[in-house]
Formats: sequence, C-alpha cells, structure tokens
Amino acid sequence: VTPGATLTPNAGWSGLHEWEACESPRVYVHMPSGPYEFAVRATDGAGNVDPAPAAHQWVLNAVALNTTFTSAIPEQLTTSAFQVAFAASDSVTGAALPAAAFECQLAVLPAGAGEAPWE
Repeated sequence: VTPGATLTPNAGWSGLHEWEACESPRVYVHMPSGPYEFAVRATDGAGNVDPAPAAHQWVLNAVALNTTFTSAIPEQLTTSAFQVAFAASDSVTGAALPAAAFECQLAVLPAGAGEAPWE
C-alpha cells in the first residue's frame, strides 16, 4: 500500500497484511469507515526486530451527514406553537440514518431581520 494512496475495501483494506518498509510520518487517505489497527516496529542495522511493536486501534466513521426538514415550514405563523420535523441521511448514498442524534437551536431575530444568525 503506497502512503497517501486512495484506498478502497477492494484495494487491500481487509484482514491482516504483511509488514512492509515505511517512513514516518505514514499517511493514508480515503479510508472507508470501519475498524482499524495500525502497528509499527523498528529493525536495527544488525537485523534485530522490535519484539513488541507499537499499535493503536480505532474505528473510523467517515459517513458524511445531511440534515433536512421533512415538514413544511411556513414563512409566518399566526399561533405561538411551532412544530418542525427533520431527518438525517448519508450524503453520499442518501440512506436514512434513523439512529442519528440531533441538536436544535432556536434564535430570536430582531424585527425585519432576514438572515439566520449562523449565515
């Protein structure tokens, strides 16, 4: 696997791989979501190999989220009650993400303001 190469599940990202020469820093890009372990070991000039390589495990969640409103939102309300529905999906595949957690923000704008405070 070449450092900095685009990697996909079919390009060698499944199972255990053989040790290969590498330099620090080692860069991997375009890794798919999933569990990983990276290990590194040293070999000295006499050929002695580190018997306890440094290793780190992690889970990569590379899903890009897209949050959308799923109910109509009127420009003006005539009551003090307001209800809005929304959902999350994977922005690459469009698949719904029913287990997504949300955070909401309601801002009171000055009269006549036409832009949201986060824009």
